[in-house]
Amino acid sequence: MISSHNNFGYYKVGESVFNSKNLAFSESLLKGVRPQFIYNDDIFSVYDWTKEPEPNVELREFYRRRAQQLRDEYDYVILQYSGGPDSKNILDTFLLNDIKLDEIVNFNSYNSTNVYEGTTHNADFLYNVKPFIENNIDNKNFPKITIIDEVETTKRIWKDYKSKDYFELLFSAGTFPSFWIMTGIWVKYVEHIWNMILSGKKVCVVLGVDKPNIKIDKEKYFVTFNDIMSCDIAFSAENDDILSKSNIIEFFYHTPKFPELIIKQAHVLKKVVESYESLNLINNFYSIDDFNDTQFRNPFFCLSKKFVNKNLNYNLYHSAIYPTFNQNIVTPKPKKYGTRLIDCWWVNHLEDDYRKMWMSGSAKYVKSFYPLIRETASVYTVNHIKFIDFSPLPLLFSKKYYLE
Repeated sequence: MISSHNNFGYYKVGESVFNSKNLAFSESLLKGVRPQFIYNDDIFSVYDWTKEPEPNVELREFYRRRAQQLRDEYDYVILQYSGGPDSKNILDTFLLNDIKLDEIVNFNSYNSTNVYEGTTHNADFLYNVKPFIENNIDNKNFPKITIIDEVETTKRIWKDYKSKDYFELLFSAGTFPSFWIMTGIWVKYVEHIWNMILSGKKVCVVLGVDKPNIKIDKEKYFVTFNDIMSCDIAFSAENDDILSKSNIIEFFYHTPKFPELIIKQAHVLKKVVESYESLNLINNFYSIDDFNDTQFRNPFFCLSKKFVNKNLNYNLYHSAIYPTFNQNIVTPKPKKYGTRLIDCWWVNHLEDDYRKMWMSGSAKYVKSFYPLIRETASVYTVNHIKFIDFSPLPLLFSKKYYLE
């Protein structure tokens, strides 16, 4: 049964419908039918994706409209700010347009671990978030700043959810220990935010989800939505008596409340790619295979028709769609977990009760979805800690929206 929290998409397995990716794939294993990911098809399908919205209006105006839309709808607006280009563009949009942003929240484990090399959250905090906050700390119009310790909050959440035995709520479509960051249930563990929600205030947490992926099918560019961030937000909310009454999570970019935004982004990127192709600037593109290297972020897709198997350069891609893009440092985020210290390596250093909880949940996850996840032939070691490398459940995509 689909709840009111279906703005984030849902899954169909035959005639059965699910909010949770785990439950959908469990049903898939029983029925032998691959799940479909449905992402607001009824809304996005109404639009003509072959036409750029308001060609004479700059993309930054679309961002301003989205920020104002959120400000008008909610009493208290929080930005979940990682320091990456997506959330930085949102922060800049609010600040440069004098639209009030009430609070920014950042998650990292730097204070608990003092580790930043090979991480994503901690490196982004140290190189991008911290300097930006320090440069604006005396600005009286700057939002309230809240830094949340990833390790301590994980322990609190696991302790609360242990009795429920819901590994779905803890790990979603994988065994990432801090998946709670993406679901919004963390608001219960920040007293001033939770008190506002209990008082009846309309509070929203804005996520920088997600940049458009431009792919090619039958020589035509198209955009599709993936379920990497959508998969269990609604499911998590449903399992909380308070959060189930109203949604607090808002996607800034991939929102059915303002479809013109992502359509505009897609056309801007398409024009940039075509302009580089016309000038034969092949060096502005990377090989898709290069994204497995440690110097690159995970693959986003902005493919070239002319240069086969080539993807638009990371900086050029973000500069095209984010007017103020000027990230201090692009922190490494390679595809393979085994080539870096993932942010949640610290789970192996927790007290036995918590570590066993993670191991038990991970084992249950692997056992439940063993036919669907890929295991490597060997165990790898990072800082004398052993890991088994396996992928999460397969990424699913919505229907295709053609740009031409």
